[in-house]
Amino acid sequence: MSGVAFAQTQERSASQANPGPRVGVHFSRARPDSGEADTEAIARETAEALARNIEQPVMTPTRSSFLAKWHAVRGATGYRLDVSASPSFDSYVSNYRDLDLGNVSFHVVRGLNRGTTYYYRVRPYSSGGIMGNSEVTTATTANVSSGLVITPDFDDTITTDPRSDAIQAMVISAIQAYQILFADPITVSIRFRLSSFHLDGTPLGTLVGASNSTIYPRDWNSYIAALQADGKTANDAAANATLPPDPITTKIVTRSAGGRAIGLLDTPPAMFPDGSLGVGGPYDGIITLNSADPLQLHETPARRACVSSRSIADSTTSLALTRTRRAILGIG
Repeated sequence: MSGVAFAQTQERSASQANPGPRVGVHFSRARPDSGEADTEAIARETAEALARNIEQPVMTPTRSSFLAKWHAVRGATGYRLDVSASPSFDSYVSNYRDLDLGNVSFHVVRGLNRGTTYYYRVRPYSSGGIMGNSEVTTATTANVSSGLVITPDFDDTITTDPRSDAIQAMVISAIQAYQILFADPITVSIRFRLSSFHLDGTPLGTLVGASNSTIYPRDWNSYIAALQADGKTANDAAANATLPPDPITTKIVTRSAGGRAIGLLDTPPAMFPDGSLGVGGPYDGIITLNSADPLQLHETPARRACVSSRSIADSTTSLALTRTRRAILGIG
């Protein structure tokens, strides 16, 4: 179950014809049939996470990202990552020289060129200092021009949590599912946090999660024209044929990623880490997982992984996949 609210936070420089970004808040609640949390499973999964006994996620390389993975080193409390297009590491990918990742054994490397082989290595560290370089591993980005790319960032409420490895693995697994499913040639940037409070400081209460997304009111005719032009399949054509012949509202509210998915060029990311909006804001949205709700990371009959994985899946959908024809009736 979910709900959506629109906040009236707006960028001051917006024109009247094309209003600037606002904040849309999506609420994720447990399904009525989800049952009680499986406390034994949660305790077991938490113990496995603390023992670093976590299965690493799988993510197919995209046109601009890949998943770097390495073996956890006993006693390490964190890792530093180097990424280069050269096996000699005589140059580095921007922002990927000695990048401190915290205590995880994988990381989504993003902002890359398509069809390119990259080399990466890590250096474990602990209270005793920084250890030597790992073996060099290679990864090659997909040589395609299309395909949905979701780039996750994790704030320190997750990176400093003892279960960080497990939480990040769950997020990346959800991202993999959507990147395989959709071919829209857009990149969606999402920040993840673990807290019992919304970004504005109000309690999440019984919600399993919430997502704050960048939204834009856009003229009906312009949006419909873009939606129709974006149709590429027989299903799209059938859906377009059912669109209302006349406007049913003057403006359609689209999430930033949803607007880009249908070819609108004026719905960029605009959200900053604190949830404020403005030019240069790097995120399409911010997803909050409720730290006060029992955090179950895997599928079980009793809970159906409804706490975190569904919160991420629902919220990722609301941010990235609004090009679905339901967007017309849902006004975004």
